[in-house]
Amino acid sequence: MSIKLQIIVAVLVLLMLLYIIRMISKKKIDIRYALRWMALCIIVLVFDIFPKMFNWLSKVIGIQLPSNMIFMVAIILLITTMFALTTNVSRISQKNTRLIQEVALLRDEIDKIKEKEQS
Repeated sequence: MSIKLQIIVAVLVLLMLLYIIRMISKKKIDIRYALRWMALCIIVLVFDIFPKMFNWLSKVIGIQLPSNMIFMVAIILLITTMFALTTNVSRISQKNTRLIQEVALLRDEIDKIKEKEQS
């Protein structure tokens, strides 16, 4: 990889890190998800600065082409992110159901109180 491309990748990764930090400070992204993206940026930055390490790591793992390792890591990250989001959606759905039930019970109590007052 040429030094020019390494510099471009490094600048883009640093800009992404700054954007993530800005999103955290504005509370537009949860820290749990931001940490995952920040870790990914740091890993990309390390491999950008030391590209031979990526080749070495792919050979140690037993992957012949470093590009195949990139796809493997991307697929693993996508699957883990999808699992984390699925568990979060399930938790929110359960909370939503519980809140709907509580609202229904409260409305029923209000209706009973109104009936007593009118009687």
